Amino acid sequence: MRRAGFTLLELLIVLMILGLVAGLTTLSLRGGSVVDRAGETLVTRLLDARVIALRAGAPAAFVAVAEDDRLRMWVEVAGAVDGDAGVERVREREMMLPGVVLIDETPDFGRDAADETALANGARAVFGASGRTPARRWVLARAGASAGAAGDSGGRMVTIEFDPITGVPELHRER
Repeated sequence: MRRAGFTLLELLIVLMILGLVAGLTTLSLRGGSVVDRAGETLVTRLLDARVIALRAGAPAAFVAVAEDDRLRMWVEVAGAVDGDAGVERVREREMMLPGVVLIDETPDFGRDAADETALANGARAVFGASGRTPARRWVLARAGASAGAAGDSGGRMVTIEFDPITGVPELHRER
């Protein structure tokens, strides 16, 4: 005689499927795009470089270069080693970033003539001892998306704009 109801095996399978669906839903809601996370990381590192400049009372340059599906970032500090006149790289980081480009849209008139900040696929922000920087706007986007075509291509794009008074970077998400 067979009773009505479910076997223990059937209940375990249903619970396993529900757990899997819940886990995938949580991951998809939590994440954001690769470009969003990279933008957040850039702003955090830029703020770090700004604090280094403020504390040291000397310029510190934050450099970010997107190459070979990676975003390489570092801070350059002048005279960081025992008052040496050289430049030392500190706080080097790297993150996987497939198919993403970084563009520095700071106009040339915003730069010092001797400042060699133009990078092929990257950006450089030099923070002075006051924490200010001549950098104005960086764009981080999927390859093939541009400021005018980001909405058309469905690509995700973030911009980082620097406050002209304080030099504090702010992240703006665009679709």
